[in-house]
Amino acid sequence: MTIDPKRRTILHGTLAAGALGAAICAGLVLPRRAMATWPKDAFHASEITEALRILTGSGHITPAADKIQIESPDIAEGGTAHISISSSLPNISCINILIPDNHTPLVASFHLGSGVAGAITTRIQMAASGNILAVIEAGEKLYSATKRIGVFPGSHSLP
Repeated sequence: MTIDPKRRTILHGTLAAGALGAAICAGLVLPRRAMATWPKDAFHASEITEALRILTGSGHITPAADKIQIESPDIAEGGTAHISISSSLPNISCINILIPDNHTPLVASFHLGSGVAGAITTRIQMAASGNILAVIEAGEKLYSATKRIGVFPGSHSLP
């Protein structure tokens, strides 16, 4: 039995592409440019104002629940909550998600380019019931809204 060389080349290429894809998904291969701009200090900050000051240069937040929408379930099944944050504020440059009760409150930070709609959707992991704080940077000012999400004991998967 002879193996067709074209088949062998296709098989090797498919395996190599699959291995590279798995490495990227596992976080083993990361773009240097994206990692260079990761605000490590903000994600390790223990206070909300400290994290926001590192990210935006300001810690002053204006409540704007009427201009920021947080959509999520009231209960995070398995501790995982699928959330969407959107706003009609003009000139949105950044959407941040914080959990005030966490020892490191900054959960995610999304920097948006000009002309991009002010909306994001993601999943977050919560160990306990608490508030989700959405902080949006628009026109060099910070605006916020909160929503409470419940997590029942034994329903989360965090260690």
